[in-house]
Amino acid sequence: MEEIENLLVKDLRKELKKYGKSVAGKKSELQDRLLKAMEEAKMEDDETDKEITPEREEDEEKEITPKREKEEVFLKPKKKIKIKKRPRISRTATKFVGEEEEDEPPRKKVKLNKKIQKKRPTIQYATTAVMRHLDEDGNSTDTVSLISSPRLKGTQSVATIKILKTQQKNQKKLTKDKVLAKNILKKLKTKLFPVEDYNYEYAEISHQWDSRKDITYIQNNIIKLCEATKEILKQDDMLIKLQSPCYILGDLHGNYKDLQFFAKTFWGMGIDMIPSNLIFLGDYVDRGPHGIEILLYLFSLKILYPKRVVLLRGNHEFKGQNSSTEHYNPCLYDNVEYYFDDEVVDSIYDAINETFDYMPLSCTIDNKIFCCHGGIPRIVEDYFKDNDVYDGSKEPTLFKAINKIKRPLLEDDVDEEIETNEDCIAMDLLWSDPANDREEVQGNGWFYENTRGEDMVVYGSNAVKAFVSHTGCSHLIRAHVAPNSGIEYCKSARILTVFSSSHYCGGYNSAAIVFVGNGRIRVASTTFKKKVLKTKKKIQNNENEEEDQEEEEEEEEEDLDDIISETNYDST
Repeated sequence: MEEIENLLVKDLRKELKKYGKSVAGKKSELQDRLLKAMEEAKMEDDETDKEITPEREEDEEKEITPKREKEEVFLKPKKKIKIKKRPRISRTATKFVGEEEEDEPPRKKVKLNKKIQKKRPTIQYATTAVMRHLDEDGNSTDTVSLISSPRLKGTQSVATIKILKTQQKNQKKLTKDKVLAKNILKKLKTKLFPVEDYNYEYAEISHQWDSRKDITYIQNNIIKLCEATKEILKQDDMLIKLQSPCYILGDLHGNYKDLQFFAKTFWGMGIDMIPSNLIFLGDYVDRGPHGIEILLYLFSLKILYPKRVVLLRGNHEFKGQNSSTEHYNPCLYDNVEYYFDDEVVDSIYDAINETFDYMPLSCTIDNKIFCCHGGIPRIVEDYFKDNDVYDGSKEPTLFKAINKIKRPLLEDDVDEEIETNEDCIAMDLLWSDPANDREEVQGNGWFYENTRGEDMVVYGSNAVKAFVSHTGCSHLIRAHVAPNSGIEYCKSARILTVFSSSHYCGGYNSAAIVFVGNGRIRVASTTFKKKVLKTKKKIQNNENEEEDQEEEEEEEEEDLDDIISETNYDST
């Protein structure tokens, strides 16, 4: 309508300019035409309004001329423009979230905590910031920090160094006891030197301390070491349960040279660099010159690795044995007296034996291998002969009885007068032996008197079968006897004896070690080239008789023999 008016007005103005004032009649004619055209346009608008549908009306409302659109923007206040978000696709990728679904109810919006969103996931494994140095023989010499090492300078980013420092700070700081244990191990490594031309003569020392100053340091700290070890041993059960893999060593009897040979061969880089547990079956002292050094080494390992190092008690970890110079020369008391001042000998000796009183008596590996110093308790015949067969549903009664043994376990509790079953169990775990052929017959395959003492026993094949049936263990690994090869099987290969001190009491037996893992029992022993002494005598029957004697000695060498045996066991 407005457009028509504008056009007519323009035409009227053109006509007026063309004809001037003389055309007044023409002006009135043009005005009539204008009014008539306006009435016709108005009638057409009314008719079209009646015919427009709601849908068309909406479309027409949206169609605005550019001029009108500019006027509305200018006149109306500004509004914030809302950007429509793209629809989120559902998991099925067929419907948009927000559409009505008959089967699935509408999902609730979960508001996440901003702090949780920003938090990074924790790292389960921490990267070590220390690198070990190895010598030509593969031994760990020292450790170097990866953060401050000049050799690695410039090879790490700032972020890497920052993370290493953070992880190093978060690591648990060493306690005073662990610092002491580390210092003593360092002393043993750097201040205790092997004696040249050592030939395994009985009671001869194989290692020598660098100076009296080092012995004074040990004297001032050995009681602290014993106290720390005792507190850790109190946390162990009388029967410890372990999982393979495990290294097992038998009697050491003050033989520090053989202990270091096994340590260098099997865990030379450190216990934290191997996956295996270490089990020692007792008899660490007596009949050897280095009982103190062995205890320093083992106690330090126990403090540093309490869950991976197991120190079982042997029959020599009692005052009645390790103070008897007459029977066990040199005994533990002789070792203490040899190194330390007279005024502290008794206190150090007592502190060591008090630590022994808290040592466990046995352990199991994979619930299939039983380890102790001696052997099977005699109550197997009395209580478990015909019943109480192990079915895996509960712990064997014998194991419960072992754990009930109270500590400190003093010598009076394991003497010849057996009063209770618990005392009987302790004595047999420490002192019993497998029966030989004669004792097997005399004891009808069960238990018979042991030549070691009146109340001590030996166990036969029937006792072994009853033990296996009751406990579910397929093998028993023990020490207590020195076989020639360091290893001995008996009772259908279910009993394995291991001895880890060579040349025991001046003899020529080998030292051995047992490895349990992957369902196998592997055995290795040392081999020695015996001394060869060639004497050549030349006797001259001249006036000036001369006798020339030449001795040629081949140095005795110690080396690890090949695996001499493998035995399968069910580790499941």
